[in-house]
Parts: sequence; C-alpha cells; structure tokens
Amino acid sequence: MEEKRVIFVDDDVVSLKSLRRMLIKMPNQWEFEFADSGESALDILKKEPFDVVVADMRMPKMDGAQLLTKIKEIYPGMVRIILSGHSSKDMIIDSIGPCHQFLAKPCQSDVLINTIKRACALRELLGDESLQTSLAKLEGIPSVPQIYVELNAEIKSPTASLRKVSQIIAKDMGMSVKILQLVNSAFFGLPRHISNIEQAVSLLGMEIISALVLSTKVFSLFKAKKIEHFSIEWLTNHNFIVGNFAKIIAQEEGCSKKICEQAFLAGLLHDIGKLILCTIHGELYGDAVAHAEDEAIEITKSEYKFFNSSHAGIGAYLLGLWGLPDPVIEAIAFHHNPGHCLGSEFSPLAAVHAADVLYYNLNPTTKKVQKMGFDKTFLENLDVWNKVDVWRELCQNLSATGEKNE
Repeated sequence: MEEKRVIFVDDDVVSLKSLRRMLIKMPNQWEFEFADSGESALDILKKEPFDVVVADMRMPKMDGAQLLTKIKEIYPGMVRIILSGHSSKDMIIDSIGPCHQFLAKPCQSDVLINTIKRACALRELLGDESLQTSLAKLEGIPSVPQIYVELNAEIKSPTASLRKVSQIIAKDMGMSVKILQLVNSAFFGLPRHISNIEQAVSLLGMEIISALVLSTKVFSLFKAKKIEHFSIEWLTNHNFIVGNFAKIIAQEEGCSKKICEQAFLAGLLHDIGKLILCTIHGELYGDAVAHAEDEAIEITKSEYKFFNSSHAGIGAYLLGLWGLPDPVIEAIAFHHNPGHCLGSEFSPLAAVHAADVLYYNLNPTTKKVQKMGFDKTFLENLDVWNKVDVWRELCQNLSATGEKNE
C-alpha cells in the first residue's frame, strides 16, 4: 500500500493531542499533519499534497464546512471527513455537501482509523486518478425531475405524511443515497446502520427533509441535455424494479430483515454508476453505450474502453466514500461478476445479481448490447442454482401485481 497522508484540523489543542496519541498505533506508511485552524490547514496544503482531511465542525473564523468547501474547490481529489461534537439542523445542511463522512466526538480510535483506511482502499476500485477526482467533487447525485416535483408537492401539502414522502424518495437513487448518508452520520448517533428508506425518513423528520429539498446543493435535478442512448427515467425505473426483485429473492431465501433491506437498497443503487458517468461526462457516456450496441458487447467492456472503469466500480467507489454499508457496496461493485467476490452465504450481492438478470429475462429488449447471464458457478457454490425458476416466478408475479396497481 502506498503511503497515505492525512491532515487533522481542530482549534482545540487538547483534541489534537488526543488524536496524536490515538494514531501512534498506525503503520509507518501513514503520515499525519495537524493544524489548529482552517487557515493554517490551507497554508500546509499549499506546500504538499494530502489524501484525507479530517476537520472539526465548529472553529472560529472558518468552520469545518467552509474549510471543506474550499478544499473541495482547490483539491477536489481529497477525502473530506468531519469529526465533531456539535450538530444542529443548519450545520447538518451546510456540511452534507462538501463532506464525505461525519464522525462524532469522542470517536473510538478503531472507528476513525478504519474510516480513513476504508476511504483510501476504495480508490483501488478505480484505475483512473482523474476519475477519482471528478467523483470526489460530487456533492450529490441528480434526481429525476418528475420525482423531485412530486416530493416537493407532497412536502407542501397540508396533508403531507412521512410515509408518502419516504415512498417517493425510495423511487429515486440520488435522494435515497443522501437521506441514508445523513441519517447514518454521527450527527444522529444511531447504534446500527439504517438501510430502510422509510425508517430513515421517519428519523430525520419533516423539518429536515423539507430543508434538504430546498437545498440545491443536496437535492439537485438531472439537467443534462438529452443524451442519445440514455434515459434517467428508464434507469430509475429499472433500478427500482431490480431493488424490489432483490428484496423478494432475499426473503425467499430466509434472509434477515436487515439483509432484505440491504438487498433492496443495493438493487435500487446497483446501476447508479451509469447516472454518475452521465452526470460527469454527458454525451461521452452516450457514445460508450452506442459502442456497446454497435459491437454487441456488454456495457462494462465499453465503459472500460472509454473510462478505464465500469459503472459498477464507479458507483461502489462513490457510495463507499459516502459511508454506505459494505454488503451494499459489495453488491454494487460485483453485480456483473459476483464470482470475483469471496463468500459462502447468500447475501445482497447474490440477490441483486439474480434480480438484475431476471429483469432482462422478463423484459426483453431490442437493443444489441449483450446482457449478462446468471453466474451459474457462483450460484451453485451457494447451493441456490436450483432456485432460479422459483425466483423467476416470484419476480414475474411481482411485476404483474405492479402493473395492475398502476
């Protein structure tokens, strides 16, 4: 592993001393620097590069959110983490854009160290440094305009309900990610990771949800001009259906409620890398899709040709950077090639892989892009290959029920 450099910023001298003691156990390939103000940190960054910044939120002159915003603009490739003992609604809204993850004081040493290690390790998913920088600059993922309008109308309605709000948010990739990133941050101090959208919305409450909707930095609309071969509406609908398929497959396999919720979430987000690529590169992603159709190859092969990475790796990298749970990141990263991932138990990865293949089985397309098939060896190793027909019937029935309800 290459040497990683981390800078900590806190105006409290006692906190900086505590951090120094905490990091003694770190291996030699990690180098640390400490600054007692945002201004001092920026001076240090001018002289030498760093991989990660960990900043306190409440500091005089320049607070943590302001510092991270400047760092995002000047050094967009850096991982940006807030470590703070203070929180308020306004502080949360201000920091959710420029900050990748939030940690609370006092923070256990293993939590801090593992968060930094995980953020750095995620870079291995991407081979292109310029792509890493582009992704690290993103504050959010754009939403489908129609869904945003629907959510805005519900929030302003005199009969608005959190249940209805959560149902709307659960249809949209960008909104779902930001809601979960926020509710699982240290600001809320929850004892376990939340993967259920309805539960997350309930915990945040209508006041914070309304503030998020009004914040253009958090919830933004997909504004790219029409890109040939790409439809955000189709992609959003596809992901939502795959999420529901994955959940029902996980339920059929007797998975826990937690695994079933993670399966839905991973399905909802499994192709989010396509939306990210379209947001960053626009028409070039349309060219990649066209190339896949012209050559009748899998989209991932075309993505590697154009971007030196795939939508699976790109989605997993960014969502991992934002702190989503490992089983969800694993499912997103390997849903096209699950056999590359070690594991002997049925997981969200298995559910999403099967759900994605079944979606195309049940919804044949005239497009020439080669679609992935089942990884038979992977499913045989889990002893579930004989369940494929059962899953197909479950998904078919679910699709039929959905069509009747429309």
